[in-house]
Amino acid sequence: MGSTFACTFPHLREPTQAGCDSNPRDRLIDMAMTPEQRKSNVRLGLILASVACAVLIGFVAKLMLLNS
Repeated sequence: MGSTFACTFPHLREPTQAGCDSNPRDRLIDMAMTPEQRKSNVRLGLILASVACAVLIGFVAKLMLLNS
């Protein structure tokens, strides 16, 4: 079996075949986030939170106006 196919389906991998045992998320731990990336992530989070609040407030206002 090819390594791509074996990595996709680990239960089909031969026990003697090696190389696909590492977790792909391990490389994310090794990469440190720069202050610039952290700042942009915080900004994006605040933008998304404000959009979610605006939608929620609009929905509640719509319910209050239509039910009265």
